Amino acid sequence: MAEHAVNLVFRKLDRQGPPPATATTPIHGGRIGGSFKTLFHQALLERPRGVSIESMRALVHNHGSEYRAVLRLMEQDPRLSQ
Repeated sequence: MAEHAVNLVFRKLDRQGPPPATATTPIHGGRIGGSFKTLFHQALLERPRGVSIESMRALVHNHGSEYRAVLRLMEQDPRLSQ
């Protein structure tokens, strides 16, 4: 989305923009090692008691490979799981 916005600005200025950094910049939690489906399946195998399947889906969807870090935070402070 940011790439599209920057491209639009440069097009309106009738100038050539720099190459997008988003194509080569890794995103936090982006090391899923295959597919979302595979990562989600692994997360379900590790699902803590009391965490719903839908909550796990949201964790994996929103935090990717860093879903475990969120689970650790929830374990340290149970208020975060509410």
